[in-house]
Amino acid sequence: MTWSPVASLPPINLRCIGPLNSRQEAEYDDLVQLMARHFDSPVAFLSFSEDRRRWLKSFVGSNSSEIPYDEAFHRAVDANRGSLWIGDLRTHEQLREHGLVANDPNLRFFAAVAVEDHDGRNIGLLGIADQQPREFDTRAADAELADLASFGRQVTTLHQLRRAVQNSDNRNDRLAKHQIAMEAALDGVAILNRDEEFVYVNPAFAHMHGYEPRLLIGRMWRILCDPDQSWTLDNTVLPALDRDGRWHGEAHGLRGDGQRFDTELSLTRLQDGGLVCICRDITQRKETEAQLRTSRERLQLAVQGSTDGLWDCQNPPHGTCWWSTRFYELLGYAELEIPASFATFASLLHLDEVDTVTGEIESRIADRSAFDIEHRLRRRDGDYAWFRNRGRAVVDEATGMLRMSGTISDISDRKLAEEQLRSAKEAAESANQAKS
Repeated sequence: MTWSPVASLPPINLRCIGPLNSRQEAEYDDLVQLMARHFDSPVAFLSFSEDRRRWLKSFVGSNSSEIPYDEAFHRAVDANRGSLWIGDLRTHEQLREHGLVANDPNLRFFAAVAVEDHDGRNIGLLGIADQQPREFDTRAADAELADLASFGRQVTTLHQLRRAVQNSDNRNDRLAKHQIAMEAALDGVAILNRDEEFVYVNPAFAHMHGYEPRLLIGRMWRILCDPDQSWTLDNTVLPALDRDGRWHGEAHGLRGDGQRFDTELSLTRLQDGGLVCICRDITQRKETEAQLRTSRERLQLAVQGSTDGLWDCQNPPHGTCWWSTRFYELLGYAELEIPASFATFASLLHLDEVDTVTGEIESRIADRSAFDIEHRLRRRDGDYAWFRNRGRAVVDEATGMLRMSGTISDISDRKLAEEQLRSAKEAAESANQAKS
């Protein structure tokens, strides 16, 4: 009998079949051996292919070099729409000159079905072979090929079961890792069921509220909420959570001893009606913010009540600067009427003092030290006034950048008095000299 007149069968679909060069597995080996016995075939195999590489997953035969799974056999199966039964290979136009047919081991019979991935690509063969030809009529050959396809479906089932177990193991492994991460998290993590009962709390969540984790399991979440915020929770937070599936904001928590504390909450609704809550104790942050507000208010009062002008520069002499309202007033300008910068300051210096003053300030920037100098600045009306300028260069701990801050005081009256005193002394000395 010749090779063609059997009906082609649909390819066996092994979705996401294991990687090439994966280890031998007894289950696949047993199936291929059973297939060899069923067909009374000395050669049986399951092979995979990828990027023109062929690899035997399992085979029965004296050695792998006798297994017909190379490119030529793949092409022949593809040409017959994914399944092929050849009673005598010497009658097959493309395969009769193949080395496994024309030479040792002199294969004569070959049957195989294609293995495809989920994208319909041919990734392997499941087949049998013999050194003796097999003569069947078309109906018998179709039946044998159908049996071969049945073995292929067993391979598919086996693979799917093993893949399901592997995926389950992977999921369990991921869940275990997630639980380890949650157990070690600094933020509190809690999971509630649809009845608003705790089914999981990590140590951080429990200790934040003054409990041991086991004492919260099965209890209602409202025992940890400030009663004064019940209306807000029921009328704002929960409706937003049901509408959007999540909510983020601040609330007051309640410890086991009745103490209230500030929290930042992230709530996420689960598909089963449950809830995931991530909670952070922000008490210290709130206290720091309150202290900062108080400090700013005190500074603002000090600035408003001071007769001195305040200034601050980041990364001097070329960085950004700030001048207080009083600084501008001392120069006769409205706030922000001229840019606050080292360059503006230098342009207002008296020409006789530009090099001396800028050189002194740049030296103090270089050695991170303080300066206290007197100089003249040109006011908005064009007249010059005398100022005492004091400052210090430091490294900002928050940003690591160089920063210089200080004050200026109008000392024009003092300078005028000193000049008048000096003139009076000179006049007195001249008078004394004239008498003598």
